[in-house]
Amino acid sequence: MKTRHGFVSNSSSSSFVVGFNSVPQTQEELKQLLFGDKKAISMYGYGITTEKASKIIWDDLQGQQPLTFKQIVKEISCNWFEDLEPSHQMYKMPPEEREKEYANYRKRVKVRATEIAKKMVDESGDDTKFFRFHYEDHTNDGTVLEHGPTFETVPHYRISNH
Repeated sequence: MKTRHGFVSNSSSSSFVVGFNSVPQTQEELKQLLFGDKKAISMYGYGITTEKASKIIWDDLQGQQPLTFKQIVKEISCNWFEDLEPSHQMYKMPPEEREKEYANYRKRVKVRATEIAKKMVDESGDDTKFFRFHYEDHTNDGTVLEHGPTFETVPHYRISNH
């Protein structure tokens, strides 16, 4: 039997498509928009001050251009949709049939992603600009940003990159 010695990672990461009705012009404005009067947020026993969280998010926002609808769909298409996944029998198919089955799966994913993006954009209003953020849970701060209430006050969609 083979055994692994040393560090074994079980970390995850998530991308977020986040909408701002009015793009924050300062870190303080971003902090107020996302967290209001909260001093800290937490998840799974880890915590981060809203000052530090807003600094990380603010830095990640800098230099970004708003996503186009096509880019939003592409981001959401990276999500795992368990109910759409191809049959495990696919792996027993001859290569050309397997490619066809996988192509059909990707089409179903794109349709679902387009539906989600359209609903999110329609419900958010014409002035909403969307941006992409990415956080990993291999640090305490990352755990809270990825899994916590980071974007609960604004339109957003979480894409699991496990």
